Amino acid sequence: MEVISVFQELLASLDKKYPEWPVTCFRCDNGRGEYDNSLFRRILRVSGISFKPSPPYTQHKNGVSELMIRTLVTKARAMLLDSQLPDKLWAEVINTAAYLHDRSPSQPLGNKTPYEVLQNKKPEISHFQRFGCVAFKLRPEEQRVGKFTARAQECAFLGYVHDTCKIWRLWEPHGRRVVQASDVKFDEGRVLGNTMRENMELEGSILGSIIPCNLPLEEDDVELLAPPPECSLPADVSTSTLLPDKLVPEETVSDIPSSLSTEARSSISASTTMSETALQRSTRLRHQFQPTAVIANLQVAENSETEGDPLSYREALSQSCSAKWKKAMQDGFASLLQNHTWDYVYLVPAEAKSIGCRWVFRKKISPDGSVRHKARLVIKGYEQIPEVDFGDTFAPVAKLTCLRVILGHAILNGWETHQMDMVTAFLNPTIDNLVFMDLPEGIEYLAELPHRITACHLKKALYGLKQAPRLWYQHINSFLKSVSQTVTKQGRFSHD
Repeated sequence: MEVISVFQELLASLDKKYPEWPVTCFRCDNGRGEYDNSLFRRILRVSGISFKPSPPYTQHKNGVSELMIRTLVTKARAMLLDSQLPDKLWAEVINTAAYLHDRSPSQPLGNKTPYEVLQNKKPEISHFQRFGCVAFKLRPEEQRVGKFTARAQECAFLGYVHDTCKIWRLWEPHGRRVVQASDVKFDEGRVLGNTMRENMELEGSILGSIIPCNLPLEEDDVELLAPPPECSLPADVSTSTLLPDKLVPEETVSDIPSSLSTEARSSISASTTMSETALQRSTRLRHQFQPTAVIANLQVAENSETEGDPLSYREALSQSCSAKWKKAMQDGFASLLQNHTWDYVYLVPAEAKSIGCRWVFRKKISPDGSVRHKARLVIKGYEQIPEVDFGDTFAPVAKLTCLRVILGHAILNGWETHQMDMVTAFLNPTIDNLVFMDLPEGIEYLAELPHRITACHLKKALYGLKQAPRLWYQHINSFLKSVSQTVTKQGRFSHD
């Protein structure tokens, strides 16, 4: 399902950017399930694209793509080894390798870059940086705790953002997430992989000095026992080394005043005898302390606290709290179904085009300090075509001055005021255009679909639609008029 969604996005992007070069053929290996399925072939037929798979076990028949995969993997391997970053960032390094390959001269193209051949202009390379080098990202003022907080955060440079030369992709080691930033200073002489390894070694040495391998047992595990008769000490070890430093000398015991009571004399003698007895540990078997287990537990706790909001559906499922994200998606999806937001369709009309969608994940902190996971389905409004998928988008909004005027009138006239929040406001109005949307990611876990369903026909607005604000204004405006509300001459707010 993810391959189909990505292919539809790529096809839509190619159709808009390069209409003179339409996609007419799709060639791939003979993989089962990924491309060779009824849904993918139906999309190809609707788009007028021929499907040409290679014979089984003959990858060399698809040599162009196989050679390109080998080229990108070779470049990515070298970059990853040089940066010493973890292998889990393989997707980022592959994207960066492809970005650099498109902007590298090619002999078959007459020493021109693929970018130059496609765009008819030379690529900008002044923003190129060493992969994995240390990058200092400027912290916004809202994220600074105090005046003396560091204004920059140390990150690792991962790659570039397409169609721009002023934004870079960075890896935050503390937040364990990939971010995009423009205010960045680079130090190409250092790579964050070395810094992370040095910090890990330093933490290990500090932890080893604090937590020794042989921890002492509890007090109740230490018993005062007479040395067994078969126990013998080495010749170079004297009995005094086994005794505590502060012992009562023998002459002190003999010099106890006779004026003391019998109980006092007996207690002093008993304490002296116990001091002269060697401390011996219990012979019971104990589990050895494993500092690695403690480190692992601390690491898991740190991950659960420092994991940021996932940027994609796949990242949400890879986090330690994936079960909570799945529950949030189920709740959000159920709300959409209850609101009758769309109808399922088997095929998108030829004159229309299906628009993609994605999940947006956020962690909300409640007043009591608990964390609530929230998932919202958002349509990719940037794929909409003006005058086809939407018309006017302007929607009037209220100003803070209007609210102050209303509160001022309420105070002067003794009115009661009530505040309310419209839950999922943009999901209430009905759409006035014909809009189709791709199936959401993970829908196979969220609902049981009829066979051969390919898209959703939107009946109500979704967050991300270009016309959603205007539709909401028209909807709330008609409702307020239906309950005997009138609009002021200024058109700023409504009143009785």
